[in-house]
Amino acid sequence: MRKSIKAIICAASAAVVCAAPTVATFAGTAATTAITAEAASDNVASITKNSKGQEIAILNNLVYEFDLSARKAVLAGRYSNRTEISSPATVIIKGVECKVKEVKDGAFRNGSSIKKVDLSGCTYLERIGNYAFESTTSTTIKLNTKLQTIGVGAFKGTNVSEVTIPGGTTLVANSAFMNCRYLNYVFFQSASVAGLNVDTPLKIQNSAFANDSKLTRVNTYRKKYNIEPGAFTGTNITSYEGVGRNDFASQYKK
Repeated sequence: MRKSIKAIICAASAAVVCAAPTVATFAGTAATTAITAEAASDNVASITKNSKGQEIAILNNLVYEFDLSARKAVLAGRYSNRTEISSPATVIIKGVECKVKEVKDGAFRNGSSIKKVDLSGCTYLERIGNYAFESTTSTTIKLNTKLQTIGVGAFKGTNVSEVTIPGGTTLVANSAFMNCRYLNYVFFQSASVAGLNVDTPLKIQNSAFANDSKLTRVNTYRKKYNIEPGAFTGTNITSYEGVGRNDFASQYKK
């Protein structure tokens, strides 16, 4: 009897060993590679529905709205509490790689627990929506080089002390950095860094930096500006550096 049991166990073990290659062959090299790549990726989102019954994607406790036909994702808010907001350049949603091109209007508005915004790795991001980060307590804001538009009130009332306006940006909208009481330095990156003509102007709308009383210094590597009246009301800029300093200074008014 003992010999029979031992024989059965040996036979079963041999069957398992022999079965392994069969599974691998059945899966196929391409399929196995695809599964492995997806499993190893850090940007595969899960799917759920919002209160309106619309499908949304969730990745690292951030919410994305999406258009699979356009392969586009929009960073729309937090799924649960986070103190740092950062996003990859692309998010895999239902097996489709979607480029993150926008931060939705009001996405993180009044998020008092948000201390840091780092979108430097979000390389396809074109627009930060109106009031997207208004009244967060962000002390650090990093943006991607090719960002085109910083919307109305996008970072209004944040606690940032220094900020770089990317070379790809062509519009800093009304009140974008208004009431940033700790902001003391702004670096305007050259347009050429983003692959644009060096003379591409940066439009800074009315009240964009208004009431930032500690703002005393700017580095103007951006060569050309279109500054609307009132854009820097209540600031105290006395230090200008960079190739665009003359153009900036000629339009700057407190």
